[in-house]
Amino acid sequence: MAAGARRRLSGLVRGDRPFAAAALLSLLWIGGAVAYGAGFFGFVASVTEGPRPAFAIEIALFLLAALAPVTFFFLAAHLARQASRLRDEAAGLRALLAERPADPDLAAALAVAARAALAEEKTALAASIAALDKAAEETKAMVARIEGRESAARREAKLALPRKPPDAAQPALPLGAEPPAAEGLSWVSVVRALDFPRNEGDKAGFAALRAALREPDFAALLQAAEDMLTLFSEDGLYMEDVAALQATAEAWMRYAAGARGAEIAEVGGVTDDVALALVRARMRKDVIFRDSALHYLRRFDRLMRRMAKELGPDPLIVEAADTRSGRAFQILARVTGAFD
Repeated sequence: MAAGARRRLSGLVRGDRPFAAAALLSLLWIGGAVAYGAGFFGFVASVTEGPRPAFAIEIALFLLAALAPVTFFFLAAHLARQASRLRDEAAGLRALLAERPADPDLAAALAVAARAALAEEKTALAASIAALDKAAEETKAMVARIEGRESAARREAKLALPRKPPDAAQPALPLGAEPPAAEGLSWVSVVRALDFPRNEGDKAGFAALRAALREPDFAALLQAAEDMLTLFSEDGLYMEDVAALQATAEAWMRYAAGARGAEIAEVGGVTDDVALALVRARMRKDVIFRDSALHYLRRFDRLMRRMAKELGPDPLIVEAADTRSGRAFQILARVTGAFD
């Protein structure tokens, strides 16, 4: 009996340790958060500097950041106490089994009871862990919503500020000026420009790009292609890494003539499921991405129809479809159903 009392006492002491540690960590965390908040918000300076944009949202974020970890500390302490109690009960049952090995019925009954207790505790621990995970996910979602509102409030406050007059020493750059029409531009140069320069030393690529940019229609197409490739790169999607099974020039001719579905089944040979899934998800949630994609599809579709009209079933059509710009077009066309 004395040994059992000692075990119970030591279990109580061990059970209080996690909560003591959680309380200590909570005090340290809150103390640090208060010290940080005093420096970040500048309570003394705010009296003289006037109101800050989105100050209420900053306070809400600060309180959430200060109190959420405290909840996690005490949940972890609760889980540690449950685990400790489970170990103590298992040890007590093993001791009873060791003291009465001669009674097989009692040993079997105690073993069944031990297994039932273990199963019950495991279920309780799993439920606690699931609740902790759910609370963490809800906290992340709440922080994301608050940050979105804060960003919107900051943008509105920034837009409300008076604009500075233009600096006379910095004249406007003529980036929007229309380039002069190209003379003698070959389709070979256009196709090479659609693939963009491969590196800084790609002199042929830069020469083809400069030549194509002198023609207004090709300049607009290349600008739209560059925008799409930049948007793709934000998701880690690069056209040089995407494999494509290229269709014949005759299949592209049928596409340019308006054929769709099974008649042009070989067109659109990009079958990279990861790339298609990334673009499909971005099309659903990003309005700017979707508008840029539709604009680029129209531009490249116009190019293919022009090439088919002027060149006929020339291999250059296949080469154009296999450039970085062409692969981007095939991905977007498959996602939007333009080939169906």
